[in-house]
Amino acid sequence: MWDFSFAATATLLRGTASFMLIRAAVYFGAAAAFVVAAGGGAGIGFALGALAASGGRAPGAFWGALAGIACVALMLAWLHEYLLYLVRASHVAALTLAHDRKRPRGTGPLGHALDLVQQRFRTTENLGEVDRLTRGALADMLRIPQFADALLPAGTQISAATLRLPFRVAFAFLAEVVLARQFRGTARDPWPGTRDALVLFLQNHRALMRNALAVAALTYATTIAVFLLGLIPAAMIARALPGSVAAMAVPLAAIFAWSVKQALLDPAAVASMLQVWFRAIDSARPDTDWESELTRASAHFREIKARAAAAPQGMRRSVVA
Repeated sequence: MWDFSFAATATLLRGTASFMLIRAAVYFGAAAAFVVAAGGGAGIGFALGALAASGGRAPGAFWGALAGIACVALMLAWLHEYLLYLVRASHVAALTLAHDRKRPRGTGPLGHALDLVQQRFRTTENLGEVDRLTRGALADMLRIPQFADALLPAGTQISAATLRLPFRVAFAFLAEVVLARQFRGTARDPWPGTRDALVLFLQNHRALMRNALAVAALTYATTIAVFLLGLIPAAMIARALPGSVAAMAVPLAAIFAWSVKQALLDPAAVASMLQVWFRAIDSARPDTDWESELTRASAHFREIKARAAAAPQGMRRSVVA
């Protein structure tokens, strides 16, 4: 059913415990910020509603809490590239080192992983562009008949447009799996490595997607279970908000489930898929036929190829250790 080991996943996560602690601090801290913002917004809305009319307190508290949550969400969206650079990509680098059993010399795992990200991407903007185009190219693979067929039982007829939304939602972590190849070898320009990694992903898509489906199902089933369990404490928090906004229990439980997914479940998904990914691509070379297929299907991949072609001489093909 799948080709990864839960024991190996646990070993990788244990080997990157410092990053797990950082992720927990960041994402559970974000969840706490949501709760504080909801409480502050509910208080302001409750007060403004009371000024308008006696019956406006509860609606005012609800919309105020919602506004507070929206403000924190906008702040996290603004910080997305920084979180990707400092938290997510650095953790992928550390997981790659742990998978390859490479022990850094002179610096600890945390510093070495951050150095790797800085060497490969230099700025948050570069990493953000690589991430955006990689996600776009992965989604565009659905236009390739051989790839879409790997996601469906034999004889099933579903259009790529129907598959696109669940693909983007369920397999977002695959962009981080593809990113992991950047942290092997010595290439300093990220574009040739991104091009080659996407071609390697496509030519090994059957095994990779079979495992990705299993990982995604486990990840989202656990997230839903956490959401349902979180409804109980979320309801208690909602009742404690000004105006006793019971309706806020659902978004608060969703925020808690999101934070657990980001802090714990997503790195477990990446660690599981890395085992399959590196096994599939070790000693492999990008196939020109698959590269041509992806070039025809994806404008995102064509942009990646153009940037790779503009890389300094000596970086036209990524070097894999």
